[in-house]
Amino acid sequence: MRLLGSLSKITLTPYFFIISLYSFGQSLVPNGGFETYSSLPNDDCDWSLATGWNNAATTGFCNTSNGTPDYYHILGTGFYSALPTNYFADVFPFEGDAVMGIGGRVNLSPDSREYIAIPLTSPLVVGETYIMSYSIANGTPNVGCLFIDGWGASLSIGPILQPPGTDNVIPIVDFDYFVPGVFSAEDWQTYTFTFTADQAYDTFTFGNFFTTASQTVTTFGAGFFRVAYIFLDDISIIPVIPLPIELIYFNAITEDNRTVKLAWETASEINNDFFTIERSINAMDWEIVTTVDGAGNSNTFKNYVAKDNNPYSGVSYYRLKQTDFNGQFEYTSIKNVNLKELFAESVEIYPNPTDNHITIVGSANELSLIHISEPTRPY
Repeated sequence: MRLLGSLSKITLTPYFFIISLYSFGQSLVPNGGFETYSSLPNDDCDWSLATGWNNAATTGFCNTSNGTPDYYHILGTGFYSALPTNYFADVFPFEGDAVMGIGGRVNLSPDSREYIAIPLTSPLVVGETYIMSYSIANGTPNVGCLFIDGWGASLSIGPILQPPGTDNVIPIVDFDYFVPGVFSAEDWQTYTFTFTADQAYDTFTFGNFFTTASQTVTTFGAGFFRVAYIFLDDISIIPVIPLPIELIYFNAITEDNRTVKLAWETASEINNDFFTIERSINAMDWEIVTTVDGAGNSNTFKNYVAKDNNPYSGVSYYRLKQTDFNGQFEYTSIKNVNLKELFAESVEIYPNPTDNHITIVGSANELSLIHISEPTRPY
């Protein structure tokens, strides 16, 4: 960091629905934990050693002509690059071995700011839902002696940059992904934001975007040189992927100790081709019991029932497989049943007597034990 003159964890409510409405893709922020590097840091201003990251400026000097974030690593050797103890505070990473350090204001140069930015692995898709998350901390004790508001993230199409030749604030108009109020926390705080993309944003930038006039400042301690300084870690933007069905329940129930009833209900279906009931005697090796057509696309509640008329005796397992029109599929959780004394008087053989053919009715286990042989004929 080169400026002039120089967390209990909060997580907002995630997605939880009836059983399985959403899955989550890979984060679009590459190296979001700063774990990948070209070489280990050994001094201040080493932000560029964290693979992919830049300082959101037209230049990369280690002076006041641009912002100069600091890269910290457990194996770092410099006073401004070591963990857990460094110039500003004692802090361990939220996850992994590395963090980034960012200044947001200096009392001797109130307009000074530092930013850290990176291109996303792919642009956001307009209309799709995403979850952004990042973690920040001041560490303990923080020697900066300033706490401020205005910390947050910005999404943009292409990079947003500090005014050339300065380390001043980057002007933005949207403050949707910001820490509320003045940030002051020794321990890591995690902030999570769920949003729908309104543009094909392709760049992530983090820092302090409030102007000097709009900032709220809290001072603490004593010192001639004061700086608002935080540590940043574990950044992600994850797409929320809607699954083909919203499943209310899936049950497996024995009936008269002879059959197994499989029942399930959906609240909605998207491109749902069919369901498959599968069973197993060990929850590892599965076989198909039956298939049931899906509703295709539906926004109303649908009830389904199937039966296994020849179940295994003892404990067995059932699961529901849902298959899309494009061949992709998902499984539900596994249900188990226990059919006791299944063999008792449950095999039917008819007609009896007979001279040419017979019919045998029973469970899969019972039928697997039957052996038919031709009797020896006297001569």
